Amino acid sequence: MAAAAVLGCSVWSLHFVAMLAFMPGREMAYDLGLTALSIVVAVGGALMALFASKAPTTLAARVGVAGVLLGLAIAGMHYVGVAAMTFSGFLIFDHAYVVASVVVSIVFS
Repeated sequence: MAAAAVLGCSVWSLHFVAMLAFMPGREMAYDLGLTALSIVVAVGGALMALFASKAPTTLAARVGVAGVLLGLAIAGMHYVGVAAMTFSGFLIFDHAYVVASVVVSIVFS
């Protein structure tokens, strides 16, 4: 449980510091509820990935499932965190880039 908290909080803090550095040229704030949800997604996904890595199955299956779970958690945390940003502008997501970012997150997890 502690390892999942450390892993999830590490990923979340790296992401949140990068978001704080983002300067869109407008006043920006963060929705507290969605920001809290983003850390829950990161820690929860890390916990599931760590449990999957200890499952009684082959090494390849454990690594594969844990990687997919961690990658989905990282991508989910990112998009929930981005949804927490509130400012006078708007964000437009290209669906191809969203899918690509999730795939990259899974592959490199």
